[in-house]
Amino acid sequence: MGQVLIVDDDSHFCGIITRIIFRSYTYQVKTAASEQEAWEELSKDPYELVLLDLYLQGKKSWDTLRKIQTLPSKPAVILVSCEDTRENSEYAKALGALDFIPKPIDFARFKTAVDAALEGEKKPRPARRIGDAADKPGGTKEMRILIVGGETPDRKAIGKPLEKAGFRTNEAENARSALEIVLKEPVDAVLVGFQGDRERAAETCRTIREGAAGTHRFPMIAVTDAGPETILASLKAGADDYITVPFDARILAGKVEAHVRLRREYDLRMEEVVALCVKDALTGSYSHAYFKARLSEEFHRSQRYKRNLALAILGLDNLERVKAGFGPPAGNRILSETSQVIRSAIRSSDVVARSGEAEFALILPEATSDRILSKADMVRSKVQERVCLLDDRKTDVTCSMGLASMEILPPGGTRPDQVKSAEDLLGMANMALTRARGSGSGRVVVFGG
Repeated sequence: MGQVLIVDDDSHFCGIITRIIFRSYTYQVKTAASEQEAWEELSKDPYELVLLDLYLQGKKSWDTLRKIQTLPSKPAVILVSCEDTRENSEYAKALGALDFIPKPIDFARFKTAVDAALEGEKKPRPARRIGDAADKPGGTKEMRILIVGGETPDRKAIGKPLEKAGFRTNEAENARSALEIVLKEPVDAVLVGFQGDRERAAETCRTIREGAAGTHRFPMIAVTDAGPETILASLKAGADDYITVPFDARILAGKVEAHVRLRREYDLRMEEVVALCVKDALTGSYSHAYFKARLSEEFHRSQRYKRNLALAILGLDNLERVKAGFGPPAGNRILSETSQVIRSAIRSSDVVARSGEAEFALILPEATSDRILSKADMVRSKVQERVCLLDDRKTDVTCSMGLASMEILPPGGTRPDQVKSAEDLLGMANMALTRARGSGSGRVVVFGG
């Protein structure tokens, strides 16, 4: 089985891409949040494809891209980034990247690029028969079918025509062993074939469907020689379709392939919807709705494990004035660049979201109290340095930040004992931001300090 490595410090992005790769290809997916982790993986095993974020730990990953080109395995590399410029794209391809894809991801374009990489356009492969669809990325050879049946001959009768059509098959005697397989490895479809045993067939469908409810959903097809009652019982128990015995092998293979393709298309569209819901399209940071949900989650985790949680609100001052003078595109560019600077400066465990028209929220879990203030000021300084110039023209954009924490931050500060909810912490950070702006902007103010 080939391997794909995702090198990105955004765990949410890694999760989405991992699910897409798992559902569409028979490749093992691993992730790395830093260059060091990436090299530990690349030094152990050969990889077919590396998905590389443009920014790693605050700096561009051009050196990493160059080093990957020297590996004996010669993996294909696709660069991804929110910093979508022609210069970045051209330079990435000049250094050997197969493609450059901007974030938020266009999933159709992403899948086309991955297909090209995994099909092996980057290096020669053995000749294939023209038009052999089974061998192509996403073809039947990358569809994993689990056959569940009580008798070995029944399972073989279903599996043999599928294997001949190019599918990869696995077998299980009963619902329990089938569920163990489904929970351990990716499965594209399940075929249930208990001939003449209506109750067992229905119970098997129900057990697998309910037991695998927490994993991805897959099509389930009942293969039966019984009458309408058995078919109806299987459908009510969780089967999506049925085929009767004896069957035409071509119809069986065609029906299975159609169900898998439809499910993959649905999953891909759902990933697009999820990505649009949790990411801000302009800046690539998380959306306000995702921020509120994640803040509540981190607040409860902080209380449960008695660990610190800090929240910073970064505000861009005078952005409307810049839009009026330079035009709306200039304001959008400043917002996008602000997001890039913040995300390149924070830890992979931190969360940055667009919380307002010209504001970004930073959730900092388990940050030590003696370092939060200095880190916040470092982020604020980097943002202001980046956005105060626009094409070498000076703007009057400044950057202020309000900071609140579950612990005392400044020496002699007042402990925020009234923090009873995530909303309290958010209100404190916003009040600190108001104070920062009221005292001349360009400052970090800590609530209670």
